[in-house]
Amino acid sequence: MKTAIITAVLAATLATTGHADIFATAGVKDDRNGRTVLTTDPCGITFDRVYIGVGKIIPSEMRRAFYYTSDGTTNEGCWKHDAETVVMVWPAEPFVRRWPVSSFKVVDRKTSAWDALR
Repeated sequence: MKTAIITAVLAATLATTGHADIFATAGVKDDRNGRTVLTTDPCGITFDRVYIGVGKIIPSEMRRAFYYTSDGTTNEGCWKHDAETVVMVWPAEPFVRRWPVSSFKVVDRKTSAWDALR
């Protein structure tokens, strides 16, 4: 009986746990097995105003991103599409970074995928 209850609770928890919808990915520089992942989930990170003031980026307008490396290093951040670039903000860095959209491989392979984000 106890095992059945634990199994039911675990199954209910797993069924309601969401996962990120991956929009695009890119390799992490100098790490063949590392990836940067752009999701369609809203970004829930609260940034210091210094980070946001640099690019006048509002976190609620951004989506969740993360990267991981082959040695297990990982970080969470936010991203948005802006003028043919991907704007990224990582909490551990005091500045905004930009990469060309061509650096990323869109998962659904639709040519209009970037336009759908506007």
